[in-house]
Amino acid sequence: MASPHEVRVTISDRHAINGDATLGSALERVLEAQQDLVVRRASLMVEEWMAKASNAASRWLLASVGALFAIAGWLFAMVGLIGALDTYFARFAIELVVGAIHIAAGAAFIYARQIRTRAST
Repeated sequence: MASPHEVRVTISDRHAINGDATLGSALERVLEAQQDLVVRRASLMVEEWMAKASNAASRWLLASVGALFAIAGWLFAMVGLIGALDTYFARFAIELVVGAIHIAAGAAFIYARQIRTRAST
């Protein structure tokens, strides 16, 4: 009967057949396994980064297209509003009022954002 410290080598072990079942070959197998794990982890990280980049690019593209549609819709709505009010008022006056309303709304949003950033810091 073999003691617990003895290592049994079977014929199916390729290192025993070659005759180099030594500590050096065992360390070589461990280092090869470590290198294989590092390479696999690196490839997984690259795949993860590519998925994130693809996801970010598709979100950016969809947001850009949505913003363009919103701007185009807003422009059509303003043209329709000016055209509808054109029969009752002078066209230049309507355009000035609509422009002034948009400037005031933009200034209010900028002011509100500045107040929020000051309050958060």
